[in-house]
Amino acid sequence: MISLIQKYTRIWIVIILLLTCETARAEDDWFISLYGGKASNNNLADIFLGETEFVYAQILVLATGKKLWEYEDYLTLEAEGQVAWKWGYEIYADAEQYRNTSSSNPGWGWAEGYSYESQNTGFNKHNEFNLLLTLRWQKFPWNNHVKTSFGFGEGLSYATEEPPLEKDPHDVLHPALYENSPNDRPYKTSRLLNYLMFDLTFALPDYPEYQTFVRLHHRSGIFRLMNGHTCGSNYLTAGFRYQFSWPKFDIATFREFDRTTKW
Repeated sequence: MISLIQKYTRIWIVIILLLTCETARAEDDWFISLYGGKASNNNLADIFLGETEFVYAQILVLATGKKLWEYEDYLTLEAEGQVAWKWGYEIYADAEQYRNTSSSNPGWGWAEGYSYESQNTGFNKHNEFNLLLTLRWQKFPWNNHVKTSFGFGEGLSYATEEPPLEKDPHDVLHPALYENSPNDRPYKTSRLLNYLMFDLTFALPDYPEYQTFVRLHHRSGIFRLMNGHTCGSNYLTAGFRYQFSWPKFDIATFREFDRTTKW
């Protein structure tokens, strides 16, 4: 019986092999990036409307990838792999403000005399591995002044633990609330979820390989389509990206050098 992870992995391998049949332009077709940021307690719609409430949960991501396909100077397709480090108190939206206190009824109000650490079980450190394909629009009218691109990425995300940020905090801390209310169900998460990202990159026209960017880093169950979960998490991040090309190895030149060189 093929596991869900194995099935998705095989699908992605086939897609990448098919796409690499169309070779991208050789110049600067590889990239590496580093970015970090904080989690938001808002959903995607709220964030796009400019509403953001940060929580005490951080992320740091190292990513690398390659341009697979290019249509003139307008559109490119990239493959990207990521390794992410996540840490922080991942249950309370206002954990940063109330780190020295806790709530007698988490999520509803704060009471004096309670230990934050004893009440909050959501302090967590774990890793996340993401694989995605990104469509990137390159053509903007102000590119002569600031070279800009917009990227939309879609793929898979695997966490080494179930992220507490994506769990129902009342189910974690007070499961009896649901036991006494059989018609209510806590929302759940899983290690394997869908990955989604949006980003904007900026660079000077004379140095297009050196880029800065802002990115929305998102995991979710796609309205129960992925493992039957409605959970999710959003991180607002910023970072740096460097584009480069691998030196080409010419076997003919090497053979000529080896034949004519005296040691």
